[in-house]
Amino acid sequence: MNTYLTLAAILSTLTLGTHALAQPLDPEAPTTLSPMRPAEAKGDSEPANPSDSPDGGSEEDLPADPYANLIQKAEEYGGSQEQETYPEQVSNVTKPAKPASFPKMHAPHLLAVPTGHLLPAGVVHSTTSLDTGGSFGGSLRIGLGDVGEFGVETSPRIRMQRSADAAPHTVQPLILASFRMGVGEDRLFKHQPAMALGFRKSFSREEFNNDIRVAGIDLVASKTLGKTKLHVGGVFWDASMSDVNSGEEVLLHDTGTKRQIRPFGGIEAEPIKNAQLLIDLYWVPLFSPFADSDKDAIKLTPTLSWGVRYHLSKKVSFESGVRVPDIGEVNLLDAQIFGQLSIASDKIRRALGVSK
Repeated sequence: MNTYLTLAAILSTLTLGTHALAQPLDPEAPTTLSPMRPAEAKGDSEPANPSDSPDGGSEEDLPADPYANLIQKAEEYGGSQEQETYPEQVSNVTKPAKPASFPKMHAPHLLAVPTGHLLPAGVVHSTTSLDTGGSFGGSLRIGLGDVGEFGVETSPRIRMQRSADAAPHTVQPLILASFRMGVGEDRLFKHQPAMALGFRKSFSREEFNNDIRVAGIDLVASKTLGKTKLHVGGVFWDASMSDVNSGEEVLLHDTGTKRQIRPFGGIEAEPIKNAQLLIDLYWVPLFSPFADSDKDAIKLTPTLSWGVRYHLSKKVSFESGVRVPDIGEVNLLDAQIFGQLSIASDKIRRALGVSK
C-alpha cells in the first residue's frame, strides 16, 4: 500500500510541476504552486474565479483537490492487491528442494570383527580386500530400516590344512549370506550401547575332496567414548566337513559346546579427523581333514588384526593393516598385509525418499 501511495504522490508532484511550467512567468505570482492558484487583479474588474472575490463565497465553496480521487483509488487498489493477490502469489512460489545429505554412518565392521552399528536405511555398503597371501575377500550389504541389515560376503579368514605338515590355505571362494538386526546407541535408554545380533551361513563348498559348510551367530555391543569406540561380543560357530568319496562327516557341534563359543573384541581410536587406528581379535574355523581325531578336524583359531582406516570422503574409506591368522602358533611367516576399499551409496535411500 505504501508503494502505491508513494507513486501517487510522485505523479501528483510531477503533474503540478508541469502545470506550473506551462504557465507564463509572472514575477508577482506567488511562489507556492497550487493547482487552484487564484488569479490576482491586474486592472480587471472581475476576479478570475468567483470564489476569489471577498464576497464570492467561503472556503467551503472551493473546488475539491482534483488528485484526491486518484489517491483514494490508488489506496483502494493497493489495499486489495496486498490483501488478495499477494498471499496467492507467495503460496504459489515453489522453493527448490535441497538435496538430501548423506546420513551419518558407522562402519558395520572393524578389520575382522563385526560391530554393533547397522547401516542406515537404504544405504548400500561394499568392501573389496586383497592380501599378500593371494586371498581375495568382499562383501555387499544393505541397511533395512535402521534396525536390520542383509548381505553376502566371501571371507579370506576361513582356512583348511591339507596335511599335518602343510601350511593352512584360505578356502575361497567361500560365499556366506548374512542377516543382522539391532538398535543404535541411546535408542532404548540413556548410555545404551549399539547392539546387533547377526547370523551367517555359507553355501556348500568343495575343497580338497571335502564338502565344507560353516554357520555362526554373533552378538556384539559397541560404545562410543569420545574419540574412542569399544566393541565387545561373542560368537557361536558350527561347521561340518564331509568326505566326498567315503561320505564320512565331522561336525563341530559333536565336539562340545565349549569348543563352539568364543569371545571377541576390538577398539578403534581417532587421533586425527578422518583417520582411525584399529585393532581386533576374532575366531574362525580351521579345517584339518588329516587330523588324528575328530576334535582336531575342525577347531576355532584366534585371528589378530591391526591397521588403520582413512576416510577419503563420507562414502569412501580405505583400510590397510596386518593380519595374523593364528596367534596361537606365533608364526610371523604366516602374517599377511592386506588392503581393503569400502564404498557406500545412498542412491536407493534417495529413491525410496528416506530423509532421516
